[in-house]
Amino acid sequence: MKLYSLLNEIILEAAYRSEVERAITNHNRVRINYGGDEVEAPGERFIEPYVLGLSLAGNPILRAYQYKGVTDTEQPGWKTFRLDRILDWDETGELPLEHQFQTE
Repeated sequence: MKLYSLLNEIILEAAYRSEVERAITNHNRVRINYGGDEVEAPGERFIEPYVLGLSLAGNPILRAYQYKGVTDTEQPGWKTFRLDRILDWDETGELPLEHQFQTE
């Protein structure tokens, strides 16, 4: 049973990772439900994902610009999110910030 759980986690992580990579490549805005940690409160956040990597502890992390949603600073800004604490991931269809102010 443990082997099944491990394989299931690996398959889900691979599918999830591809969604994150696609959002970074396509500059997609995303709504996430973040489980929180000792610094950040849990809740809904709206982000622009930029970089996928590993923390010093070896956890998969995402560097993103959070433009709206729950935050301890109540200001838009750069945040780091652990992938295992992202409970929900939905692309919003909104244009990234860099494209919203371009004029033709």
